[in-house]
Amino acid sequence: MTTLTETQSLILSAAAQRKGNLALPLPKSLVGAAAKMAVGKMIERGWLEEAPANIRRG
Repeated sequence: MTTLTETQSLILSAAAQRKGNLALPLPKSLVGAAAKMAVGKMIERGWLEEAPANIRRG
């Protein structure tokens, strides 16, 4: 059984509260290589999935 890290738990908890369950934006404390590694591992494990960006929104 895999245990979530504090960072992974924070990302998933925030996503669960957003419309569309979006993981973005990531916590401000998570930047650069650390963000890439955390999100990459979560995608690998099937906890997150990539979605096309809507560049027209906003």
